[in-house]
Amino acid sequence: MHLFAKTSGAFATVAAPLMVLIALLSRDVLGATASAEEIQLAVVYRLAKFVTWPASQAHGGHTGFTLCIDDRNTFEVARRRLQGRSIREQTLRFTLIDPASPLPHCDLLYITERRINRASDLLDQVKGLPVLTVGDSPEFTKYGGIVQLLNRDKRIRMQINVEAARRVELDFSSQLLSLAELVDDQGSRL
Repeated sequence: MHLFAKTSGAFATVAAPLMVLIALLSRDVLGATASAEEIQLAVVYRLAKFVTWPASQAHGGHTGFTLCIDDRNTFEVARRRLQGRSIREQTLRFTLIDPASPLPHCDLLYITERRINRASDLLDQVKGLPVLTVGDSPEFTKYGGIVQLLNRDKRIRMQINVEAARRVELDFSSQLLSLAELVDDQGSRL
């Protein structure tokens, strides 16, 4: 089924990914067959397509777009569901974070609620770097995370800490910002 088969041109380029993101923000779209974890990973993947990293990043000699994940189960689900996809015209690569080792290069760091006890340490390791940090634990944005996934009324919503994003020069599309709750470093709505 092609949801956007009748759209074309510049409108399709902008509208199609945005409409898919909107659809993915609703659990109802994927039905009972998708787990909450799969839905969140789909949102994380789509979210990255609406973010622009600073030109100076230029991958620093790294190839591909690296999604770092702190939980083995989530890592396996990501590899199974997102293998072969790309972000920013870069092949999506997956890295499972080893708690005993320094954090490797990441373009996007996904910190699950299961590993919230490590969130502060992981966020400290990427502080000042152009890494999109996404988490699903309460008050993630208050601790310096950039995007917090919220489960409200059986739907996934986003809270974006625009101050944290600005500090590392990550830009979000206006379409994405219109879908999210924007907050500052203290978690206050803007």
